[in-house]
Amino acid sequence: MNAYDKVKNEKGIIAHLMNGGSSPSNQEESNSYANALAKGNYPAGLDGCFTVGISGGCGMDCFVMQNGNCKMPQEVWDRHKVPIQKLQEMYDDGYYENEIQQYCQLYGLELKTAGTRESNLQGKFTL
Repeated sequence: MNAYDKVKNEKGIIAHLMNGGSSPSNQEESNSYANALAKGNYPAGLDGCFTVGISGGCGMDCFVMQNGNCKMPQEVWDRHKVPIQKLQEMYDDGYYENEIQQYCQLYGLELKTAGTRESNLQGKFTL
């Protein structure tokens, strides 16, 4: 049982958040959150990215971001001014490869693509 199992509908979600409750921190909480919203004005089948985002939990600590499933990672990186070292770590771990390359290219950041992994852009970034 999680904090969202007790919340029965959309008004309950709002009350939970207004009273200091947090955004969903894992898939189970996200599903319970989505089920409560679906009893109100939201459609069934909301995903983790939506439930975390609508509750104000977007960021580098979000479980969706950490699992590599964020739908708008570049917006999160911009808002939180994520350092290139963190982007490099995510790239090296195989998360958001194309998005990180585009982001670095757009902002003129150096991304090391040599070493254990080969670059899809083959030399467009500084090694």
